[in-house]
Amino acid sequence: MCQKAKREKVRLQRAPEEPAREERVRKFVPSREEEQKKCVPKKVDLEIILDVSTSREDVFEGQRQLAMALVERLPIESDHIAIGITSFTREPKLLRRLQTATDRREILDLLRHIEYRGGSTLTARAIGAALQDLHQNRRKDAEGIIVLMNDGFSQDPWSHVLKAAKAIENANVKRFGVALGAEADLRELSLYIGAPERLYRDATRNRFLEDMLHEIGQGCPNEEPEKPTPRPNPCEPEQLDVAFVFDNSVNSTISSERTVNGNKFLLLDILGSLVGITGIRASLISTATPSVVADFSEILERNRLFVAAKNIPAVQNVADYHKAVTFALKELRKNARKSSRKALIVVGPGSLTEGPINVDIPSEITRYAVDSSDKSSIRSLEMLTGARKNVFEFDRNAEFEKALLKLALPTSRMCKELLMKNFEPTIHLSKKAIPDAEETTKKTTTSASTTRSTEKPTTTARTTTIKLRLSTTSRSSAAISMLDVDEQRIENSTHFVSGCLLDVLVVLDASGSVVETFMREKQLVSDILNTLRIGPNNARVAVVKFAAEGKVRRVWGFDDVQQKTAILRALHSTPFSSGTTAAHSALQRAISEYSSARGARPGRATPIAIVFTDGFAQKSIGSEAAQLQRLIPNTFAVAINQNQRINRDVLETIAGSRSRVFTDEDIQRFLDTLAAHANDCRP
Repeated sequence: MCQKAKREKVRLQRAPEEPAREERVRKFVPSREEEQKKCVPKKVDLEIILDVSTSREDVFEGQRQLAMALVERLPIESDHIAIGITSFTREPKLLRRLQTATDRREILDLLRHIEYRGGSTLTARAIGAALQDLHQNRRKDAEGIIVLMNDGFSQDPWSHVLKAAKAIENANVKRFGVALGAEADLRELSLYIGAPERLYRDATRNRFLEDMLHEIGQGCPNEEPEKPTPRPNPCEPEQLDVAFVFDNSVNSTISSERTVNGNKFLLLDILGSLVGITGIRASLISTATPSVVADFSEILERNRLFVAAKNIPAVQNVADYHKAVTFALKELRKNARKSSRKALIVVGPGSLTEGPINVDIPSEITRYAVDSSDKSSIRSLEMLTGARKNVFEFDRNAEFEKALLKLALPTSRMCKELLMKNFEPTIHLSKKAIPDAEETTKKTTTSASTTRSTEKPTTTARTTTIKLRLSTTSRSSAAISMLDVDEQRIENSTHFVSGCLLDVLVVLDASGSVVETFMREKQLVSDILNTLRIGPNNARVAVVKFAAEGKVRRVWGFDDVQQKTAILRALHSTPFSSGTTAAHSALQRAISEYSSARGARPGRATPIAIVFTDGFAQKSIGSEAAQLQRLIPNTFAVAINQNQRINRDVLETIAGSRSRVFTDEDIQRFLDTLAAHANDCRP
């Protein structure tokens, strides 16, 4: 018995030690039990949504190749993977209903033949279509995954974005987003995808494929794959509660009423600037007999706050800032969330006040004061906020927007850098380098962008050489050569037809108060341009976008390539800016754009100016409007108001006549009026 025990001991000593579980996984060495198990990937219902709109033209092929690379790597066998595919522009197109994928070549062939269509971008509709397909065809025992390939620049009304984001969040699916290209609006994408670590850019394509395969369960044949180490989320929403104290007190002077109205527009711009940043709640408090105009509401509930702000009445009395701020502090203590950061923002001049002005405000509460009038009492507002740097009179309104954004974003430095970088994306690569607003008065030198041809009619193709000056953020000349050649080829093949000598100047309001109508502005402009015969010897187009003074930009110039596809692509990829409304700066920029040096044709072509805005201007625009009207008598003001309040007085000042002011109710009349000026411009 002892000899048998010794032999068994020797045998055990000689037996190779079985690797630890972690070592087996690393070396893919299965245990005896695992050798007998058959590896079965999890069942997955995968919906792929591909944006094929105008803004995706440069990266369309990259999106397609990435989708094909994913399909190449999927375990296409049996009934494990079901795939549905949707492409979209303005309307979604279901290319493949959700069904099991057993033929890899069939799916790859479908992806290979998806066509780039161009056009506007309504992402919310596409998400709705994919969710409907998933709802109708999803298997009960399968995990749902949605992959959205899109840059976040949609023309959806913001309410539609929020509704679609809520629907996809409630659909019990894993969400992945791919935004290829130099520009992306991460605010909209983050609502759809949820977690920033599942948003992938050009440099992280391989990580996208790896993460997808890990999620699906395509690891070693006999072992569930190790889950990737969770990446810290630098943009985890942080709670912020803001109490706005609005001075709605007026005396008998007209100027005080104008101050209240101007600050009301400023407040709307501020609220619009915060839309899209999660975790923020705001309350509105009036100074006149201090009272709550709107209790703490999520900033995403924009309509409720906007209606409350617009309906704040002007009251004949003297403001008591001490009492109003003290009241606001009580509201913060009572109704703000315990774990939130807190801020108190006074919107008013601080000049009409009674009683003591200083208030003991806890240091943990951020304090700012902002005013759009030229009568700010700096001293009073400084006493309220504790420091001169916290007071933003009219000349510093643009600085206030930056301070507000810095306050609103999560405190993580990495997240601030990420979102600030994408808050106002750089100029699109296909456009020339555009001077900043402050450079508009400098003399512009034109490189040989277009060799001027005679105005005499011809039916032969032009041989003009088109050279584009690229922005500093553009790709190398080799990388963009195909884009330039394509544009040149299209333009050079256009036959010139006499007539249609128009210079069309479009000015787009992208400030905070028009957050829901900006996309409709762009769509209407797109519809107008599609009715024109655009070319260097026919209709020329220039587009200016504006918000705050530091956010006045030329989207397209008269001396840029006058080719419809290129202009529409630039228009559709133009992002919303948010911020205050520097209409005076926008008109100054429009005036500088309409010159021979910048490609316009004064005295030869009929000029038309179309200014899209709601009329909320911080500063008097009388002199700028008069100058624009002298240059361009056919100046129109259009308010896409969606039943929201507009300032007709300012709109009439811009247009120079009530008959040239149009709103949602009479858009058709506007189009008919415009058509009368362009009756020989049909493409």
